[in-house]
Amino acid sequence: MCLTVLSVTGALTGGVVWAADDAAGAAPSEPSIENAQKQCACDSGAARLAGAGEAKALEPGSNAARVAFGTAQTADFGRIAVGSNATREVPILNIGPDPVSVTDATIEGDDAGAFTVTDDSVSPIEPGETEHVTVVFSPDRDGTHRATLRLEQATGPLATADLIGTGVTPDIEVDREQLRFANVTDQTVAETFTLTNDGTTPLTVDALRIVGPDRAAFEPAASSPFTIEPGQSREVPVRFTQSEPAARFATMHILSDDPEQPQRNLWLTNTPTVARVSPSHIKTDRTHVNASVVDAAPNTTQSLNISWPATRDDTVAIDALSYTPERGGEFSINVTKRDAQFEGAPAFEPADGTEEVAFVSMDSTIANEDLQDVTVTFRVRQDQLAGDEAPDDVALYTHRNGQWVELPTTLVDESRTHYFFETESPGLLDFATGIKQANFRIDDAAVSVTEISAGESVDVVVRVTNVGGADGTYTVRLIRDDTVVDQRELSIAATGSRQTILTESFDNPGTYELYVNDHLVGTITVHGSADSLTDLAFTARSPA
Repeated sequence: MCLTVLSVTGALTGGVVWAADDAAGAAPSEPSIENAQKQCACDSGAARLAGAGEAKALEPGSNAARVAFGTAQTADFGRIAVGSNATREVPILNIGPDPVSVTDATIEGDDAGAFTVTDDSVSPIEPGETEHVTVVFSPDRDGTHRATLRLEQATGPLATADLIGTGVTPDIEVDREQLRFANVTDQTVAETFTLTNDGTTPLTVDALRIVGPDRAAFEPAASSPFTIEPGQSREVPVRFTQSEPAARFATMHILSDDPEQPQRNLWLTNTPTVARVSPSHIKTDRTHVNASVVDAAPNTTQSLNISWPATRDDTVAIDALSYTPERGGEFSINVTKRDAQFEGAPAFEPADGTEEVAFVSMDSTIANEDLQDVTVTFRVRQDQLAGDEAPDDVALYTHRNGQWVELPTTLVDESRTHYFFETESPGLLDFATGIKQANFRIDDAAVSVTEISAGESVDVVVRVTNVGGADGTYTVRLIRDDTVVDQRELSIAATGSRQTILTESFDNPGTYELYVNDHLVGTITVHGSADSLTDLAFTARSPA
């Protein structure tokens, strides 16, 4: 039996990978399928192909395969952008007289994780027929990746092939961290920064987005998206205009397809103040964002945008801060988001049943006593709200004197994935974000009478209070013998109450228990006729 593994399409050009059980004799003079077929008839020595160097022999054994490569000994996937992938099929041709099966195909080597075999078992290959093993190259870093594809048959090793691919990426560089503009009025001035692509593939700048309360004063003089070729640069002017003198602060988000730095920030101002925000540090249970402010002007309101791509999928994230320092100089802020509560904070157990979503802690080198007019803009992912919950049910809390106190919030924006809220805060504090819940309580449920005649009915008066923090809908059910016989759906505002009447009629004598939801409200005795109730008077009421 003889097996030839052909090259990866478009990669092993000019070469043949082949294997034969107990192959022997001199190697064919040309690395061709025809000569490989002739070689299968030989019975002595290790197989060799012209120009291949030493044959790649697997471990010896009664069924060991001896393999040789042609002039191209490596399956080259070429240059593939990091984060994407390329697929190649290895065709396996059986040129021997007997059926052959590849029972296993595995990847070995230091970079084995960059290559994946998507079908590690090949159906039996009849003589003269071809099957394929599919290999996917998915580079996770810049540079060359090498590994080995190893094929096995039921009797042992069959053949190996070298795999190689190059991961390439764009690499954005920004020549400065801030643009400082002249503090002029009623005229437009411009400053310029330079973007350079130090990577190995074209860089696409998707957007130049200016954020912050003063964003209207700044405008990039370049439309996006645009592309920068490897090794090339592009200058981008930014215009500044204001109608009256004031301290202006904004941040430009430079968004690109650089996989390592998809967002770069550029600080824009007409003051000496400079702010730097570091990329987020993602850990298993938390997300960190660090910011430093240099030459802060005292008694001047400043805004600081701290959003990053790494935080966009977080359930909760702080987007921006606005504050007025009473003293100038330098200070830093660390913002940490956690799903679990911070150590040392009081238990989050609001009386209205609000459910926690996430916790945010702020540590700063400037005391809260030295800050005024602190405004926090935060976002909550929309999928954190159930179908009957609304943005108004999102609440922000901070803890004081051992308990969590709710801060007033305002919905200021909405995107495809998030709601954005703003709140005024006593300082840079620890926060808890929660979703208010409707929480219903049956305050009263009573039957109108307990003895009736067959064919008559009773009323049950029910009063329900929503003790939760969100509006909601509650269904009141009257149940007899495990069967719902009447029901009402009540829409009740937070802290509000509503009353309703449920009715049930009885046709047969007997004793019956009536429940409202899971509350027993009375036992009803039904007599055979009205004559037995001569001493009982009542008036049946219809549902409200």
